Amino acid sequence: MSVIERITPYIRLNNANDQLAIDTASDTVKKIKRLLSHNSLVPVVCEDMFIYTSKITGECQSLHSFIVEHIILYYHKRGVTLNFTEKELDDTLNDVYYGLGLLRSKIGHDIYEDIYNVIIDDDDELIDGIGIKTEVIKFLESTKFPLIITTTCFPILEKHLEGYTSYYNHIETRNDSPLPTNCIFHLFGRAKIEDSNWGYDDKVLLKFLKSSFSSEYGLKNLNAYVSNGLSRKTLLILGNTTKDWLFRFIITPIYGGDIYDNVKGVYMSYEERDEDSGLNQFLRDIKFEKESQMLNVLSLVTSSLNSQSKIKEEEKLHDKKFDFFISHASEDTDTVRSLVNYLRDNGLRVWVDYENLKDGKYWQRIIEALNEARYFMPFITEKFILKNKKQADLNEILEGVGIKIGLDCSTCIRLEAALDGVQIELLMADKLQSIIKMDTYSIPVILDGSTIFFNKITPAYIRNCSEDSKLLPQSLFWGLQMYEFSPYNIHSFKLDCERYKSKR
Repeated sequence: MSVIERITPYIRLNNANDQLAIDTASDTVKKIKRLLSHNSLVPVVCEDMFIYTSKITGECQSLHSFIVEHIILYYHKRGVTLNFTEKELDDTLNDVYYGLGLLRSKIGHDIYEDIYNVIIDDDDELIDGIGIKTEVIKFLESTKFPLIITTTCFPILEKHLEGYTSYYNHIETRNDSPLPTNCIFHLFGRAKIEDSNWGYDDKVLLKFLKSSFSSEYGLKNLNAYVSNGLSRKTLLILGNTTKDWLFRFIITPIYGGDIYDNVKGVYMSYEERDEDSGLNQFLRDIKFEKESQMLNVLSLVTSSLNSQSKIKEEEKLHDKKFDFFISHASEDTDTVRSLVNYLRDNGLRVWVDYENLKDGKYWQRIIEALNEARYFMPFITEKFILKNKKQADLNEILEGVGIKIGLDCSTCIRLEAALDGVQIELLMADKLQSIIKMDTYSIPVILDGSTIFFNKITPAYIRNCSEDSKLLPQSLFWGLQMYEFSPYNIHSFKLDCERYKSKR
């Protein structure tokens, strides 16, 4: 009897594969657009995003398979026929780092010169035909990220994207100088014909990983940009075959510290990979979303961004009557007054309910104000979170007796006549999700020092709360930049008021 046969009576076997809950493409598009609006996204472009297109036949293939094919033909022409099993050949063609390591072992010596000569011509330029998947390059062109991380050792992105400088991480190099704006960060070095220390196979890759984990040669400048306190960035991993072990090793030095505490990002592929329950669990643990429709999602985001011209976007912001719409629990009104006064003292225009909801028309006024606000600013405290939970509980009770609360604005207005103010307030946070449009950006503010359930309310805690829709609406808080405010130390508030005034 096998081990599986022995233990099966003691467990429950599921028919479905162990998968992360995957959002629809439209949900992922909304999340990416919201992160883009806050400059909170950093793409990581992995090896399998690069392609080679033949100028003669028009055939397109992965850049890695082109390299392998070219090297095998090169040695065959010189009388060397390499021996592969079918599995070895499949691994060599489809597994970037392990594949080139396997090819090296078949040839019997280092092949970094061979790889270099496949990619770079006699004029020290990339050969014609090397490029990036269409959906990926169009996405990068339309978003103009200030930082792009990549695993390739060649300047492929720089050739296809204007205005970027290169930063090459090298083994045992001190990465403590600040990164320039519009930078492409090459994790595994720069390809050189006279130097084998760049990440082309699994052997050299291990040297980079060892160096990146050292205190002296770690990725300090990259970590400072990605994990800089309240302005922590969210990684967008673009890699269809990124290995489980490599993904884990990339993530850890980039974020630093305890990666199970506050990491959050999106792991994207363009087809379903072989199920890997270990990777899926790791993604859950570090709060990464999983999306297998990468090319479709990137196309949708790009199309949406291109349809909103820069001029129209600026006009939307300029025409708004208010800079901030502040949402808060009524119990926090006194503290919110301090925040409102601070914002107004710095020349910002604020809408707040205690000044504008004294004569009825609760929902109508809220909807009008949201449409006239450039930014939505929820003020997060224990009372705010608990009120969200009460609202979710109330919805469950109503739905349990057959009353379904809709998410459209007209439903909210009709409910105003039937429910008293307290109940309306409980429903408010849930309905805000449907009222807020994608061009009303969210800037959460946390009351400094506040606690709930014996936990201090911090950006990390809020991100965890947003996993539970009963505590906080995920669409308002997913991966965004947050600020902490103390009425006793107002000048510690880090909001750049001049920046928001300049966008009028």
